[in-house]
Amino acid sequence: DYAHFIRLCHQHGIAVYAWFEFPQVSPLFWDRHPEWREKTASGKDALCHWRLQMNLATSGARAAALSFFRELMMAHDWDGVNLAELNFDTNQGAKDPDKFTPMNDDVRRSFREQAGFDPLELFSPASARHWKKDPAAWESFLQYRGRLVRDLHRVFLDEVENLKTAKRKDMEIIVTAMDSLVHPEIFEDCGIDIRDIIGLMDRYPFTLQVEDPSRSWTRSPDRYREYHEVYKPLVGDDSRLMFDINCLANRDIQRTP
Repeated sequence: DYAHFIRLCHQHGIAVYAWFEFPQVSPLFWDRHPEWREKTASGKDALCHWRLQMNLATSGARAAALSFFRELMMAHDWDGVNLAELNFDTNQGAKDPDKFTPMNDDVRRSFREQAGFDPLELFSPASARHWKKDPAAWESFLQYRGRLVRDLHRVFLDEVENLKTAKRKDMEIIVTAMDSLVHPEIFEDCGIDIRDIIGLMDRYPFTLQVEDPSRSWTRSPDRYREYHEVYKPLVGDDSRLMFDINCLANRDIQRTP
C-alpha cells in the first residue's frame, strides 16, 4: 500500500524515493514474459545473481518496462526516483559464460552488423575470436556493451523528465552507478563505464551515487575518502555527488537467533 506508506512518511517529514533495479522489472514481469528474458553467453535465462534480467534491447520489452516505470511513478506522490545499478550482471566477466550478459538475439544481431561477427564466438574455445585469443575483438564487444548501458540510462532519464512535466513536480533524480575508476574491472564485470554516466550529468539534473563492488565492503570505511578524491574533480559540484556506504566486518559472518 504505497499511498498509505508515503502519506505516513510525509506526515513525519520523511521523503520517499521510488527505487528501480533495471534491467530487472519485477518477478511478475519475468514470469509473464519468458520471451523477453535476457540470455547469458551459455544460452541460459539470465538469473545470474538475484536479479531477473530482462532484454531491454528489444522494443517490446523496453516499451513494457517504460510503461511499468511510468505507471508506478504517476500513481503515487514520490519525492524522487533512484535508477540503481542499471547495468549487466556477471560473475567475473568472461570467465563465467553461464552468467555473462547480455547475449540475447537482439544484441547479437546488432553487434554482428557493426563488427562482422557473432559475439558468441568470443566464448567458443574453438574460435579464433575467443576472448583469450583475440583481445581486440573482446575489447570491441566490451565497448559496444558499455554503449548499451549508457543508452539505457538515457532512455530512463528522458522518461523521468517527461514524468516531471506530467506530474508538475520537480523530483530529485539519483543515479546509483558502480564505480569503475577505482575498480576498473567493473567495466568487464558489469558493462558500466562511470565516465559515461558522469558525462550525462551535463544533460540531466541527477545526483550521482557511486557504489563500490561488494568484494570491497570489508575494507576500512576510509576508502570513501579515496573515492571522493577520485570523483570530485570529475563531478565538480559536491551537492550532486554521494556514495553508497557499505561497511561490513565479515560478509560471511554467521549470526545465531
